[in-house]
Amino acid sequence: MDGRVHIVEMGCGTGAGAHHICKSVIPQCSYEAVDMQKSAIQTCLRKFVPELSGRLTATCGNATDLKIKNETADFVVVCETHVTEFPGVVTPEDMIFFQTAQRILKPGGFLVWGNAIPATTWKASFDYLKSIGMNVIEVRDVTEEAIQARNEDELRANKYVTLCLQKLWAFKIPLLGAKKRKEAEMALKNFYRNPGTRLYENMKNRTDTYQVALIQKIS
Repeated sequence: MDGRVHIVEMGCGTGAGAHHICKSVIPQCSYEAVDMQKSAIQTCLRKFVPELSGRLTATCGNATDLKIKNETADFVVVCETHVTEFPGVVTPEDMIFFQTAQRILKPGGFLVWGNAIPATTWKASFDYLKSIGMNVIEVRDVTEEAIQARNEDELRANKYVTLCLQKLWAFKIPLLGAKKRKEAEMALKNFYRNPGTRLYENMKNRTDTYQVALIQKIS
């Protein structure tokens, strides 16, 4: 990579974070953004890839079955990806996900992982990572900051959900449409952990905690 830092993101969404890192955080890095949602990758290809002169690539794929060569990444980024969601356990799928991150990291490379997951799952995840040759360097609990961020963003999130639902004609069907609209509204807001949702309350009562971890592949 001509001496550049190479980053792989497992579960990149629309690629907004990848774009920010490439443009403002590590301007000379190369970046592979991977997500299994085709529409998200299409957004990344349309909005972000063209302006970065080939340094950012976006691929639709399952993070548990990546076609990336072994030991090619200096950093693997995992931000709010849907893994380790069951309380207190690391599932077989989670194990494959972590094994993939370990496989594609260079010796001494770093996994940077941030998410809100069941509080009891963090230790199980760290124990498993240690068992496959990963060393947990630092962990920070940012649950309170995550709650504050949701509080500050509530009005914008509500407006976005309303605009999305207004575009779908099926929700205008009498009786059934209104019921399904309400279900879709709650699903979208819960996904974001918007105030008033179950997942937001899980952070408030610390059933779930939002933590950021720096984990290094042992050389």
